[in-house]
Amino acid sequence: MVVTKSNAQRNGMVLWDKIAAEIAQEFPDVTVDKMLVDAMTTRMVLKPETLDTIVATNLVYAGWSTNLLYLTSNVFV
Repeated sequence: MVVTKSNAQRNGMVLWDKIAAEIAQEFPDVTVDKMLVDAMTTRMVLKPETLDTIVATNLVYAGWSTNLLYLTSNVFV
């Protein structure tokens, strides 16, 4: 799951989305989904068992999302 905020940060996060999509093409066996960080937060709280691997920037999202996932499902990321 690639986490983004490209709906609000139209420069850096749009580039993040583009690079993530390009790299995903190199791994055809892997299913890659994109989700806005706000929706990801909800999913982490309500259905943490549906998540396997989360890729996010370290600027804002990766730190608190890792903490949230740990607190809600006791899973180490």
